[in-house]
Amino acid sequence: MKIIKPKISGITYEPKVKELCLIADLKFVYDLNIRKFHLDENPHGEPCLKEIFDIIVDEIFSNLSFKSSYRNKETIFKLESQNEIDNLVFKVISSLNLSVIDQDEMDKFQLFFEEGRFKELDIYKQNEKYELIDSLAVTGDEDEIILIKQNPWGRFKVDHLACSDQKQLDYSLTNGELGIYQLDINDAIYSLFSKFIERVKFRK
Repeated sequence: MKIIKPKISGITYEPKVKELCLIADLKFVYDLNIRKFHLDENPHGEPCLKEIFDIIVDEIFSNLSFKSSYRNKETIFKLESQNEIDNLVFKVISSLNLSVIDQDEMDKFQLFFEEGRFKELDIYKQNEKYELIDSLAVTGDEDEIILIKQNPWGRFKVDHLACSDQKQLDYSLTNGELGIYQLDINDAIYSLFSKFIERVKFRK
């Protein structure tokens, strides 16, 4: 049995290649055809996807266990939650039922937490020719959350980040400036993205 206490957790989404991934140290890649996640045995290189089966979670999603092939040997994995982000990841892995990803969606994103603390959010808006139209970069820096702007370049402290009903990410900066980023992704993915954003904690 491999016991894992995740340090890095999060979600990545790239609609143009129809890829949704969840991270809990391990990388899980969603298969639209069977509506289940696979384990990527080679997360930092050419994907090597392995079926996961016999998934078991407890009532509060604090533990996730499953069987999969690891180095050509059937292995039991047990993931033990270290924070509420892990709980969310375990819940989605065990229950997501997504059937469609539209390649015309324009936004791809990655959102990571380290030991339950917000680490980074990157969103890129691309047209059908993969040309970059817009982007948003937010990073966790010690006890602060920083928005990085490109034109002109600057670093700004964020004191609020939330998803609205209009499928947009609202933010406010400590200098009083307000901003929005309009997301072009499907409703199911936006709902999932929102749940992660809800768990971004700000120092009071």
